[in-house]
Amino acid sequence: MPVITKTEKIYEKLKQRIETSPPGMRMPSVRETMAQFKVSQVTVERALAMLAREGLIARESSGRRKVAHREGKGGVSSTRCIGLAFPDYPSRIYEILIRLLVQKIQGSSGTPRLLRYDWRERILTRLPREHFDGLILMPAAVTLTPEDVLKVQEFGVPTVLFYHVLRGVAVDSVTSDEEGGGAMMANHLIQLGHRRLAVLVAEPASAITDERVTGFVKQARLHGIDKVNVLDCETRLGESSAEKAYAKIRDTVERGGLDFTGLFAVSDFGALGAMKALRDLSIGIPEQVSVVGFDGLDESAFFHPALTTKKANFEDLAQAAMAILDRRLAGDDGGAIQTMITPSLVVRESTGRVNL
Repeated sequence: MPVITKTEKIYEKLKQRIETSPPGMRMPSVRETMAQFKVSQVTVERALAMLAREGLIARESSGRRKVAHREGKGGVSSTRCIGLAFPDYPSRIYEILIRLLVQKIQGSSGTPRLLRYDWRERILTRLPREHFDGLILMPAAVTLTPEDVLKVQEFGVPTVLFYHVLRGVAVDSVTSDEEGGGAMMANHLIQLGHRRLAVLVAEPASAITDERVTGFVKQARLHGIDKVNVLDCETRLGESSAEKAYAKIRDTVERGGLDFTGLFAVSDFGALGAMKALRDLSIGIPEQVSVVGFDGLDESAFFHPALTTKKANFEDLAQAAMAILDRRLAGDDGGAIQTMITPSLVVRESTGRVNL
């Protein structure tokens, strides 16, 4: 079996991004790429040379590299440059959202510019010295402070906080109703007759996961279920949620037995690890335990069994963010616009009626 070199790995990762990026969009600098993938300058330069030989990237007069104009793609004619500021943390969801936002920006005759910033920073701390007409910003911080909001306002361009709503703070934002989604998952399991419920938190601590848990627990209490076992994997940034979920479920069942019939994993990959642990313990899904996830990833349809989860609303989130920017760029300077997208349920084979 051939060995894949570091250069080839970086080449493939950069190529995947280029394929979903518009012609003319600037590439991250060599130093930014080195920091993101934790590789040497030589490795990055070799990967970029491979991309250049294939005609996928080109150099500007300034020396910066950009995505080349490819046959059949055409150029992007636009007077609007929209920045997409995302933490440089590896995330399947981030990549999906970036791809959709790029498509939305192009569809509205705009030019997207991807800005990766250090995931250990709370938010993007400064804009590059180039013209931006608007900005969509994914905060890295669990919660934002007034100082963070002030920094965003100092950018001086219309900015939408993405996947983040600050209630009572005058800043444009769009997010999904995470608490309502958690309640939806509890309601689904309860309607199937489940009364012994557990929540599995296999993602790093965040306001988003907290809201999912809160919504689930509140809905259970409304139905007279006062005890919901919250299983916290204490996952840290960079750790695999599937691996942490597997270990937590296996340890919980082996130590205390199976004391739940309905399990809500606050992420799809957490659900994946949980289902693997249950199967390895010869516990039937959904015959003995029904499992629900949350993210709505495409891959969840191919889990075994296929996962009941939230319908992905990534498209709606991207559309809502662009709608806010369009209003601002059209001259609407009214009060803060805060949009919350209501989730819906996709029922698959991982849930069923409780066996009494």
